Order: sequence, then C-alpha cells, then structure tokens
Amino acid sequence: MKSNLLLSLIIISILLSQAITVNAEQSWLTTYEETHNEMQEKVIHKIKKNWIADKPDADSDISEFDVNEAYEVYNITSDMFMIQNYYKADSVDGIINAKSIYDDDKEQPHYWAVPAATPSGKYSEILLNITDKGYSVSDCIVYGDETNTYEILTYSIIKEKINEYFEDNKIVKVCVLICSNYKMSLIYLKTSDDKEYFIPYESLFSNTLKTMKYKEGELYEASDFINKMDSCFTEYDSVSEYIDSISTDPDSVLATGLMTTRDPYDPNSDNTLKVLSITCIIILVCAIGLFVFKKIRKNK
Repeated sequence: MKSNLLLSLIIISILLSQAITVNAEQSWLTTYEETHNEMQEKVIHKIKKNWIADKPDADSDISEFDVNEAYEVYNITSDMFMIQNYYKADSVDGIINAKSIYDDDKEQPHYWAVPAATPSGKYSEILLNITDKGYSVSDCIVYGDETNTYEILTYSIIKEKINEYFEDNKIVKVCVLICSNYKMSLIYLKTSDDKEYFIPYESLFSNTLKTMKYKEGELYEASDFINKMDSCFTEYDSVSEYIDSISTDPDSVLATGLMTTRDPYDPNSDNTLKVLSITCIIILVCAIGLFVFKKIRKNK
C-alpha cells in the first residue's frame, strides 16, 4: 500500500514538473499571443483614428497594418560598447539592460514594431511603446526601396526562422536587437536551458557580417558571435572618446545620425599593403636599373 502511494506521488510530481517546464518553455509564444490579443482590444482603434488618413497618399501614408505580426524590439543606442557590455554581464542582458549613452537615466529604447504598408505597397512600421499607462504610438516609418536598409521582419517570419532550428517550446524569449552602429539587426533567442543565440541580418550598406565571415539568417551562439566581433572590431573605450570622434570626424556620421564604430579589421588590408610595397620596390629597382643601363651604354 505504501509503495503504491509512493509510486503515485512520484508520478504526480513528474507530471507536475513536466507541466511547469512546458509552460515555461512556451512563454515566448504566450507572451506574443497575449500581447497581440491586447493590441487587438486596445490599439487598433487608436491607430485607425490617429494614423490612417481618409484619403492616404499612395507613397507616404499608411493604409493597412497587422498587430498580429508585431514583434518586440530593442534599439541598442549604446551598441558601440556592446562587446564590452556583453562581457561585463556574461550575457545578452548586459547589452539590453545597458544605459543609453544619451541619458544615464534611460535604458535602451524598447517597443513593439507593427508591420504596415502604404497604398502603393511600401513596407512600413508603426512603433508602439508599452508603459504602465498603456500603449502609445511613438513613430510611424515608411520605408522606400533605398532607405529600407534592414531585413523585413514580422512575427510569422521570425517564428518560421526559429522553427528551422528549434521546437517552439524550447524558446523562452525572442526579440530583435537593432544595432545601428554595426548596421545590423539580430534576432535574439533564449532557450529554456539559458543558452543564447543570434540570427543576424545586416543593412544594405553594411560589411559587418562579411568582415566576420558570417552569413545572414543563420544561427550562432551569442558567445561565439560576440567573441568573433571582438576579434574583428575595435570599440570605443568611453563615451567621451565617442563624442570626440564625432566632433573631429563628422564625415563618418551616418545618414541615421549615428556614428559607426572604428574601422573594422580588414583581413585583406595587410596583404594589400604588402602588394603595394612590393610593387613600389619593383618599380624603383627597374628605374634604377634602367638609369644604370643608360649610363653604361652612354659611356661606351
């Protein structure tokens, strides 16, 4: 009797632990679905009332949007220190939770991006802030062919990408990190066993991943990704150095108004210098040889 009771308790404990684990592992989907449902109730009418014109311009006004495709975003304004910030915390939390370089009292801008479109089909995004007071639209961006410098992402695209590598219930957190100084965006994944991963995409005008010899849309462990960045790029040492670089080198300011990091390490740069040096030496030797040859011939 006692053995049967003990066996029953063990089985119940196992089933409860599995149920708790499943709930925890599904939290990223649960978070997204709950947020989308809340947006359906509290956001749609606000967007329609304040951002959808009665007669929208074909190229500059939003005519449609889908809150069910919204995804979470952190705009990493201090990404010129992201390698240092990662090492300090030994996790991506060090990047996400770093204070903004523009205001020590503020954290990285955090919002949900709602995919939208103009009547002519230009991809757009509505940026939603979520606070204790509810939802508010912080911006509405219409991208053109040339200014749409980042990979177009939606909830469905992100979910499909994750399913290439994991089962849904293995992921507990998903968001996108915008790293303007490195000109790339990172889909960030955290698993139920606390492992962290990036799926990177770079802008049309970026050579970040090419320099790292990594590929867009592929899965990398976050620690490996940051270590590779550390071997390829030199970050600013301080905010003051960053500010000084702006004042002394204004030409390096991007169209976005943000500074690039210092020039990345180019694995071919040393070879290029060697080739140029050897070429100059050959030309010099040839010139000296020609001069000596003419001198000898003249003396004869």
